[in-house]
Amino acid sequence: MVKKQYIALCGILLFLFLMHACSTSKLNQPEATQPKDEIVFVVFRISHDTVKQKTNIEVLDLVKTDGTFKEDYIPDWDQGNFLTFEVIEKDKIVRHFTMEHPLYKRVEYDEDGEMKSKNLKLTQEDFFIRIQAKMPEIKLKIYETINSIGKKELATIKI
Repeated sequence: MVKKQYIALCGILLFLFLMHACSTSKLNQPEATQPKDEIVFVVFRISHDTVKQKTNIEVLDLVKTDGTFKEDYIPDWDQGNFLTFEVIEKDKIVRHFTMEHPLYKRVEYDEDGEMKSKNLKLTQEDFFIRIQAKMPEIKLKIYETINSIGKKELATIKI
């Protein structure tokens, strides 16, 4: 009789142990999570090599933070000299935007009471952009459009 009680007790303990093991294994399994919306701030340095007649661009700093834009409106700059950015997620362009070229500036000044303007070409300038990212890994393609030369790709950056 004691042997039957011992076997029954061992069976109950084994059952409880298995139930406990199964319930904790579900807790330890990683959940499939959806990618978070992120705002990515990227600081660039753009420069023009006058010897090679080539524009270079490099990333100085990159910061990702959770969040979304209140508005996803970025005005396009499509005249004169400008940069074009393509945001690529899963090998698909999800958005693009343009901005005035940081190396080409038009300044206005007063000369003897008369307003005049002048175009300047800088050799180096730092600037930043912010983009909305919905995937953990995105690519950013950067193109340069110059009035007299046309459009050419400067870089492709993994973010």
